[in-house]
Amino acid sequence: MSYGPVNPAMPFLSTSEVYPENEEQLRVKQTHVYSNIANSVNIREIAIYDLQQLLTGQQFFNPADVQNLRYTFRKVFNLGAKASGGTYTIATGISNLVMFTRMYGTCITDAAPGGDYRPIPYVDEATITDQISLKVVPNGSSYDLLVKVGATSPNVISGMVVLEYILA
Repeated sequence: MSYGPVNPAMPFLSTSEVYPENEEQLRVKQTHVYSNIANSVNIREIAIYDLQQLLTGQQFFNPADVQNLRYTFRKVFNLGAKASGGTYTIATGISNLVMFTRMYGTCITDAAPGGDYRPIPYVDEATITDQISLKVVPNGSSYDLLVKVGATSPNVISGMVVLEYILA
């Protein structure tokens, strides 16, 4: 019985290589090594979180064409101060959307004593009106980001939301 990975084509590179002395074989080996490096670098996730739309490096299945994966994009949105019961409505500028792959964020509140840090969305197991919700809704050919601060939630001092998505 084998316990190897389901897909052994992973972006890991060998830590050592043995190069042949024959010039022709050396050229073949160097081409192979370079291709492995380029492929491994190209399929990594790009860890840049910016206010501008950027390619993430993530690749998702494509039900219309299994041979061509779909790339995702990322955009970050700053949240300023918002009082309890308030709603952030932010135009994303995202159009030609196929699907969101991830929506997440964090915020700082003025909860006593000294404030606290919360994920967005935030679910309060004891008081439903302390929650902070996150969703994206259509607005014409684009989309709006809505973050609702619960009526009894502490005030939000600042925060950010990250949207990752596939475009047509």
